[in-house]
Parts: sequence; structure tokens; C-alpha cells
Amino acid sequence: MSIVTTDWTGVFLAGASAFGCAAVAVGGGIGGGALYMPAFVALMGDAHWAVPLSKVAINGVAVSATLFNLRQRHPYHDQPLIDLDIGLLLEPVTLVGTMLGVYLNVVMTSIRILSCLVLVLSITAALTLWKAVQHRRSEEGIMGSGASGSEMRLLLPVAAYPSQATSVLGLDTDKAGRILREEANLQPITAWALCLVWLANGALLYLAEGPAELFCANQVRFSQAMICTVIGLCILVTVVVRGRLLQRQQLRDDTGLPRLSVAFTRANTIIYPLLSCFAGVCAGCLGIGGGLIKGPLLLQLGMAPQAATATSIWMILFTSSSTSFQFALLGRLCPLPSVAVWLLSFSGAWMGSRIVVKRLRKSGRQSTVAFLMTALILASMLCMMAVSIHDHLPGKAGGLRGKSDLTPSEVCELLRRRGPI
Repeated sequence: MSIVTTDWTGVFLAGASAFGCAAVAVGGGIGGGALYMPAFVALMGDAHWAVPLSKVAINGVAVSATLFNLRQRHPYHDQPLIDLDIGLLLEPVTLVGTMLGVYLNVVMTSIRILSCLVLVLSITAALTLWKAVQHRRSEEGIMGSGASGSEMRLLLPVAAYPSQATSVLGLDTDKAGRILREEANLQPITAWALCLVWLANGALLYLAEGPAELFCANQVRFSQAMICTVIGLCILVTVVVRGRLLQRQQLRDDTGLPRLSVAFTRANTIIYPLLSCFAGVCAGCLGIGGGLIKGPLLLQLGMAPQAATATSIWMILFTSSSTSFQFALLGRLCPLPSVAVWLLSFSGAWMGSRIVVKRLRKSGRQSTVAFLMTALILASMLCMMAVSIHDHLPGKAGGLRGKSDLTPSEVCELLRRRGPI
């Protein structure tokens, strides 16, 4: 299969769809990959080819939302809205997952891709709805006691301050003050660390000429060594960050500071990176930015809905950039439609971010974000079902393929000839 000839009517319709979907998706902390898929399948003619274009749209949303959220504050604590530490813990292993996901997207049939997506979204929708109902019940209890929307911050413990029992000791007070000052500001070094991991990931994948090299036994050993280096680097960063977060959590407990909404333990600093790696596999394979899984994942970790969506979008920025780059290396991106879709997604997300923040400031109900996330997950699932029905209509050329576009051996053969996959 080759990339379709550019149809500017189709590009316009896909771009308009990207603008509208981006404005809605950003409020739920997702890139909206599945929401774009019906329009993109109509443009590209196939789910395999629509997935790379959806990654470009997701990236436009992520860049726009991140630029907007960098100026926002946490709804409950004196902290930035984006939790960079959690991003640095989870995102490197997500990038590892995207490599497997991109390869699976090439070799899996359309039926398998869409079936897996519906299954994953059904589970995440149920978990997110459960969390949203919990938040709404807590809010109703506070509202029932006479609190106004602006007092909703009382739903969670007050922003951490040293307890009276520990503030008697000067050393503990000094430590607590230092911790609070660090938490109150964005830490550029943490953001730059993730950026460096992302750049190293992209550079090494470029040298390896794509992630599929790892799965081809007869390929150049240099390429396989580059990919193994990427995997090793990402795992090393995750292990180092895990140790640092556990150490800081212990210091927080020792100084008597109340626990925040997210408390790091030996268990959750292993379980959630593994689940994040799975989100990366889904991102590369199924055409989603990972936010449909990352957002609910962060809610389960204990983050406030608004903070969960902002942090999820921050991580999607790197996941979508990595997968888009990998698809480009595999020859699956058409430049002109990609640029048009990216710009319109960026604009739609910027407008959507402003609307969501204004409504949250007015109502104070964080559960609204969680319910929106649930609705978007279900809408994404319905969109993918629509794609399946569309490709099964009588007269469609081939419909949803019972066979993959390429077998694993054919992928490796094309890599040997360096042609687009």
C-alpha cells in the first residue's frame, strides 16, 4: 500500500473534525485520537493509515494544552497543575511501550486493532465513571454543608503545612519549609530531564531506522543495539526517579507533613509504570495518545481530576511525538495533511482549554472533569465501532482486512530494502 494522493476536500474535512474534537478532548485530558478516527479513515481509506494521522492531531492538542496548563495552579494544593515528577516516573517506560505498539500496528489486522481498542476503552470507562461518582458524592456532601463552589478545595486535605507536633523542632520545620518551597514551583530540571530522555529516544530510533528493527533477527546488529540502548535508558531513568520519589515521600512523612492526594509507595511506583508501559503499547498500536488510559490511571493513583488531565496531556506530548516520529520513519505520514491537521488541532485545544478552566473556576466541581473524561472514552469507543461498521458496508474495497497489511517477515524484508512500510 502507498500513501493516498492528497485530497484537499478530505483534508479540509479531517482538519475541521480535528479542530472540533480537539476543543472537546482537551477538557478530558486526552488527545482525542479515537474521536478523529472516523474522519481520518474516510480520508485515508484504512484504519492502519488513519492511526499515524491521528497521532499528529494528538500532538497538536498536547502542545497547545501543555503551553496553557504551565501557567495553571493545582485546585487543592499550593503546587503547579502539572505534576512533572509523575510525568518523569511514567513517561520513559511509556516510550518503550510505543515501540512495540508501532510494530503491532503494522502487523495486526484492522479487526484486531479495533477489537482491542473497544476492549481497552470499555474497562477504562468503567473505572473512570466509578472514580467520577466518588468525587461527585464527596462534592455533594460538601455542598450540603453550605459550602460554595469556591470552597470546594476543602474536599481534600488542606495544602500541606507542618503539623504543630513537628514544627516544634527547628530541623523538621526547616526541612518541611524546603519541601513546600520545592513543591510550590515548577522544577525546570525535571522537565528538561524528560525532554532529554525523549530526544535521546528519538535520536537512537533514528539511528536504528525505526522500532521494527528489534523484531527482525537478520537486521543489522547496530540497529538492534540502538533500540536496546533506548529501552535500557528509559528503564534506568524510571528506576532512578522511583528511588528519588520514595526518598522524598519518606522525608515528608518524617517531618510530619500531611500526605498529599498522591502518596508514593514501593508498590504503586512499580505497578503504575508497568501500566503506563501498557498505555504506550496502546498508543502506538491503536491510534490513541495514551490519554484514554493515562488519565484514568492518574485518577486511580489519587490525583485531582484537573491535575490528572493536565499531567496526562503533558505525557501525551512526548508519547505522541515519539509515535509520530516512528511512523514517519516507517513512511506512513503524508506531510501536507499532517501539517494542516496539527495546526487545527492546536487551535481547537487552545480554545477548549480556556473554556474548561473558566467553567471549573465558576463551579468548583472537579468531578465534572472526570465525567467528561468518561464521556469522551465512551465516545471514542463508539467512533471506533463506527469505523468498523463503515469498513463493513457493502461495496467497500476489502472492508476490514481479515489479513494483516504486512506479515512480520514482510516487514523485515521491506526494512532490508529500506522501503516505506
